Amino acid sequence: STQSTWGTSFPSGASTTPLTWYYTVADVPQDLWNSGQPLALDVKGLNKGSVWINGHHLGRYWLIEATGNCDACDYKGSYGPDKCRDGCGLPSQRWLHTPRDWLKPNGNLIVVLEERGFGVLNGIQFLARQLDVVCGSIGENWPHDDLVMQLECTPPLVISQVEFASYGDSFGKCRQFEMGKCNSANSSSIVEHLCIGKSSCRIPVNYNTFGDPCVNVSKRLNVQVKCAQ
Repeated sequence: STQSTWGTSFPSGASTTPLTWYYTVADVPQDLWNSGQPLALDVKGLNKGSVWINGHHLGRYWLIEATGNCDACDYKGSYGPDKCRDGCGLPSQRWLHTPRDWLKPNGNLIVVLEERGFGVLNGIQFLARQLDVVCGSIGENWPHDDLVMQLECTPPLVISQVEFASYGDSFGKCRQFEMGKCNSANSSSIVEHLCIGKSSCRIPVNYNTFGDPCVNVSKRLNVQVKCAQ
């Protein structure tokens, strides 16, 4: 972490040497430990390699930047490798999920194998995954006879607010949904009726539930809800 001293079994100056092992002992910040939220290890500043914590392999990382076009996505039509890209210009594999069962409040041994070198170690830190927003997106043309959207907050949180709901041709992604030209006017009220005050809920995705706001148009249900105590 930013407060940890990193050691290496190699001579001084090895921070830019490929295939170098590093280690440190780090505490989980008390506010994160007490939050109850899922935790992750942020490996920002490293290049390519693997991480272990307390003897458990967290996984590999490679902070190559994603390229391509991340404009508004339309899932209709045929799929291709450049369609519906996400995270353009951002590093991949930056956050590694860290099970709480593998952690201690204090004295966690973190070991890094940096394969390429040129890594910045003091950017590594623990983070809590914020689960205050949950989203769902299901198209009625999906290959399933009984489409149902399931939304779930992490206990003890419950669904407290419907921030976006549209059965129609809305588009976008979580936290960035946008209305299209076709929308069932009762989308929000139906989702509120089924979900508010519950830790999880199931929403049927069909015109029997929402009506048919635009005949002969393939429709999608996009929902974003807020979780709170």
